[in-house]
Amino acid sequence: MPLLTVIIPFLKDDTTELFEETLASFLENRTEGVEILILNSVNYEDMYGIQNEEGVRFLKVDPEISYLEAVNRGMEESDSEFVHPVLCGAVAKNDWITPALKRFENPAVSAVIPVLIEEKEESEEPFRRIHSGFVYERSGKVFPYSPKTNMKKWSRLAPHYAGAFYRRSVIRDLHFFNTSLEEIFAFVDMSLMISSLGDRTVLETHSRLYEPFDRFQDREVDPLLWKEEQEILYSHWRHWGGSLGTGILHRCRLWVEYIKAVCSGNGRAVLFAYSKGKRKEAAEERLSFLNNLKTLRKSRLQKSKDSI
Repeated sequence: MPLLTVIIPFLKDDTTELFEETLASFLENRTEGVEILILNSVNYEDMYGIQNEEGVRFLKVDPEISYLEAVNRGMEESDSEFVHPVLCGAVAKNDWITPALKRFENPAVSAVIPVLIEEKEESEEPFRRIHSGFVYERSGKVFPYSPKTNMKKWSRLAPHYAGAFYRRSVIRDLHFFNTSLEEIFAFVDMSLMISSLGDRTVLETHSRLYEPFDRFQDREVDPLLWKEEQEILYSHWRHWGGSLGTGILHRCRLWVEYIKAVCSGNGRAVLFAYSKGKRKEAAEERLSFLNNLKTLRKSRLQKSKDSI
């Protein structure tokens, strides 16, 4: 049984060139005990006999499958203790795996965030964009993490959707990623669930993946959709940090954003986006699910102790 499964969704909007560059780099740089699982939604002509490589599996999936659906399917199909879903286009260099897996030696760590680097190599002066995940604040705000980010008591760091490492058993218990959310928000949602179980998501700066420059440009979320998704996420987590204080922070943030939107002539659209994002009873349903899972985990732990 492999220790780690790298999950590469090869979807209808991904080019063959992009896929082959990703796969070649992972094959060249993987360490012992690493399986590569390709979720193949296209008619890929395997001219190089890659499917015959040891530790490489191709799984045919529906041509219309989404990235999140493919990630979930890959996690279901994997038997590895750890899983590493990546967006097609990611390039591995050197040993990016070992630093991340070392963090899992702490049993409380259930997710590890590698640094993602967009490189622009063809210009006279090489240019980079660094991605280290996203932050969720108690008010419901989601924004990209930077080293200057002030992480508050109830702030939580979540991976970028383009690549992270997970403890598979925990993600399976949490019923995988919520495919009704946009990719960014589904990954933030998962990190909040991990934290609710008492587990941790950590950043490992020595684990690095590389992306073509502007790889994420066509996947950017429209500003109004971003506000709608924020509100959907907040609807699930309005109990986070205590309902009363969280509710006050949330309302204050919405008023500030609304006033700014009014000044720019976009007030009505912003209010509509937030109203579309509200989900009644979502927090209660999420709390019930998590409490049941905590009870199940305690029961498993007790059975394990009793069997020793």
